[in-house]
Amino acid sequence: QESLSASLPPGSPAVLAGRLKPYVASLAVRQAARGRGLGAELVRACEAAAAGKGQRIVQIQVESTNEVALRLYARLGYRVVAMDTRARKLVGDVFFGESVLFTKLTLEKTLGGDAT
Repeated sequence: QESLSASLPPGSPAVLAGRLKPYVASLAVRQAARGRGLGAELVRACEAAAAGKGQRIVQIQVESTNEVALRLYARLGYRVVAMDTRARKLVGDVFFGESVLFTKLTLEKTLGGDAT
């Protein structure tokens, strides 16, 4: 774990005080299945898996414009802990797509808190 932690860039979402920690890198619910609480179930399953490994903090990264996801995460007790205004993502085809800037938020929750 220490060698992996040392290989990650400073400020990496997977590192907290020099320790690896769980984070959700990508979470999506198919359009036809939205509005049924599946997103909350998926996040809670991630939290339970992290807690089962003795972790106390979970992070989630999300685009600042994803208002639906931000509302869900706020309801589940996550708070913004970092903002990257120079994040990049690939839009389009892997070979011919375009790298575009976007604002990425890092949200964090301490497990075992009041909001679940």
